[in-house]
Amino acid sequence: MKTASCILCGSSDLKNSHHIEFENKNYLYDFCNDCNFTFQNPWPSRDIESIYNDKKYWNSSDVYNNKNEEKKSANNYANYQNSRFKEAKERYMKIEKFLINKKGSVLEIGCANGIFLNEWKKNGWKCMGVDPARDVIDYGIKNFNLDLKSEKWEQLSLEPNTLDCIYMWGTDGNFYDFHLGFEKINKSLKMDGIYALTYQDFKHPIRKVFKQIKMQHNALYNFSKKSIFFLMDKLGFRILEHSMTWQNTRLSHIKKILGLSTKGIDFSVKVPAVSYNLLIAQKIRNI
Repeated sequence: MKTASCILCGSSDLKNSHHIEFENKNYLYDFCNDCNFTFQNPWPSRDIESIYNDKKYWNSSDVYNNKNEEKKSANNYANYQNSRFKEAKERYMKIEKFLINKKGSVLEIGCANGIFLNEWKKNGWKCMGVDPARDVIDYGIKNFNLDLKSEKWEQLSLEPNTLDCIYMWGTDGNFYDFHLGFEKINKSLKMDGIYALTYQDFKHPIRKVFKQIKMQHNALYNFSKKSIFFLMDKLGFRILEHSMTWQNTRLSHIKKILGLSTKGIDFSVKVPAVSYNLLIAQKIRNI
């Protein structure tokens, strides 16, 4: 059933945004004129989360153009992740300078195989990661000896006010339990703790050219700069930094994001992700 109000700010000033077709189903999105937030309306069933343990999602280079592909592609997610060790180090250094406790506890939401979290472990941090995808979690446990949990963030059992830092990369549109997911971040952090995330600015002008950016059915909602700032204030966070990201990635991954064929030559590149922003915030009040 469609809701008549924005799930972020509560405004009733909504309009149709777009739709995505996946496996013969239509997923409809509305846009809030007040806070510039885009979200699925009606909200889908929980079946949408089954994709995170679907082999074709991880093995295919383009699950949207190869709907039945389960054969592992050379340009799959695992190979893309393996190109990100340098980026993991850069992200760690970026966040570490804002932390009061330099050897505390950190949690990554949507940790996948743990490449980013492993950088924190190497620097003496007590680390935990959570991701619903069992196969990639098993890889991280085996190869990095990390404390990784194969479950949803919203269901993870944690003591409140115990973490120094929580971060999530590329998981900005995936909390099925929207309010619970974000509120739990505040409640799990110590006062003055750091929350960092990357998000795709869905209202960035570049999307007028590359319209396929963040057009996946499992993106339940999409932020703009205005709406992510609104959320941070609502959650009791003060924004410390907001900046464009540079990504160490593969040419095939860029093609995938832009909705292009990933076939052909592939190599490592470092590129400015002009609509993909890094936000670092500090908890200043409990909610």
